[in-house]
Amino acid sequence: MSKVEEIRSRILSARKNRAEPRLKNEAMVLSTLLAETKTDVLKKENREITDRDLELTAKRFLKNLRTSLEYEQKSSASDGVIEGALKFEISVISDFAPEEPTKSDKSISEIVQELMSTNPEQKNPKWFVGQVMKAKQGDADPKEVIKIVEASIA
Repeated sequence: MSKVEEIRSRILSARKNRAEPRLKNEAMVLSTLLAETKTDVLKKENREITDRDLELTAKRFLKNLRTSLEYEQKSSASDGVIEGALKFEISVISDFAPEEPTKSDKSISEIVQELMSTNPEQKNPKWFVGQVMKAKQGDADPKEVIKIVEASIA
C-alpha cells in the first residue's frame, strides 16, 4: 500500500470510528497533509500525487512543526497544551516523512574536502556553503560549513 493510500485509509477509518477523539485528531492532521500535498502538486502540474510528493510536504511540515515546538518550549507563557498538540502532529506526520539522514561533521567535512580537491582555486566560504547545502539537500548548518571550510583553508 502506498503512503497516499495509507493516509486515505486512516482518514476513512477515523471517520467510521467517530467515538475515538485521538483518531479524529489524527484524521484532521492527515487531511491537512494530504490537502497541502495536492495543492503543492497542482501549483506545478495537473496530476495525481505520489508518495514522493507526500514525503516532501511531510518533511516541510515537520520542519515547521519542530520550529514551532522549539519556540513554544522556550515561551514563558506556555501552558503545555500547544506543546502537546505540536508533539502529536509531529508523531502523526513523522510516519510519512522520508527517513532523516543523520547529520555529522564528518560527512560535511568529506563533502568540503571533495569540493576543495576538485575546485582548488575556490576560496569563497559562501560558495562552499551553497555546494554543501545542495549536496545535503538543505540539511546542513551553514555556520558549521563555514567553520569547516575556514579550518580547511587555513
